[in-house]
Amino acid sequence: MLKPLAGEVDHIDGLGPLGPRGHDPTNLRSMTKQHHSRATARAQPGGWADREP
Repeated sequence: MLKPLAGEVDHIDGLGPLGPRGHDPTNLRSMTKQHHSRATARAQPGGWADREP
């Protein structure tokens, strides 16, 4: 079975392009859309991770 290709870029420090590491290549990683959405939801205060199941 083929693995899905990464289609999104994630900022490892979670601060995005305006953070101190901005677009530093060592602060970027590729992810699939599903994985990036899940990781972002866990990292965001008040995001999906804080909602009751």
